[in-house]
Amino acid sequence: MWPKVTKLNLYDPLTLLASVPGAAKLLFKPKAIHTEGFGVVEQVGPDDVTHPEKARLLMSALAKSALAQSTVAPD
Repeated sequence: MWPKVTKLNLYDPLTLLASVPGAAKLLFKPKAIHTEGFGVVEQVGPDDVTHPEKARLLMSALAKSALAQSTVAPD
């Protein structure tokens, strides 16, 4: 899949994490869905978050880091 990606919107870091093989299983339990013409794809829904507290902590840490980076003055 990744060779075909030409751009990526980082509006949701959890979505990006869910798309990375292996990393997704840290917080999610993806469901395998068989599709015609595309093989097997994985779907992550709201009930498939296995560690909601860890997901909240990760999102909080990422947001704080992004805000801290945006307030640092360039050299």
